[in-house]
Amino acid sequence: MQIYGHRGASGLLPENTIAAFERAIELGVAGIETDLHATADDQIILTHDPSLARAYGIDRDVRMMTLAEVQDVAPDVPTLRDLLDLAGDRIHLDLEVKQPYLEELILAELARYPAARWAISCFDWRSLKRFRTLSAGIDLWLLSMFDSPLLWQAAEAIDGAAIAIYDKAITAETVASAHASGLEVMVWTVNDPDRAADLADLGVDILCTDHPERFQTL
Repeated sequence: MQIYGHRGASGLLPENTIAAFERAIELGVAGIETDLHATADDQIILTHDPSLARAYGIDRDVRMMTLAEVQDVAPDVPTLRDLLDLAGDRIHLDLEVKQPYLEELILAELARYPAARWAISCFDWRSLKRFRTLSAGIDLWLLSMFDSPLLWQAAEAIDGAAIAIYDKAITAETVASAHASGLEVMVWTVNDPDRAADLADLGVDILCTDHPERFQTL
């Protein structure tokens, strides 16, 4: 089972920062999960929330700010380009799209890094469908809080590569169905080593965690 750092090593360092990404890489993760928004001047940045309030104590919406304005008040907010420069081809990236209609912007940025290894994930499966329309060959991961017939229908319709399921919703049947359909299974967000061992026994392919330092032996 592969270990991915959720927003980097976010249990050790501030989430979605270069420091958290670097620490996750040092810990030997197979991949990093991060979150994509766009600024008002169409720059892709890495922050989970559209507001800077929770992570940075600044009650402003990045979607209404230029990149320069964001980095003036929250200099730790990196761009997608910053992460791609850091990762190179060393590590896989799970790029969770948090904002609709960024598909062309994101693919244009990724095209600048042909050696990068990545997948696009999203709860909005309509966005994943737009990504598929723009590119036949990219890996698309369907995020979901639960297993449902709609999940499997959507995965088939967009030729998905994986499903990424909330920990409390995963079952042996979900894993078996996914593998029978040629899909990998990611489970998020798991910080308990005993739970991780159970998921490994179920055949889960990828575990996403805030604490990759706890899972060096899986």
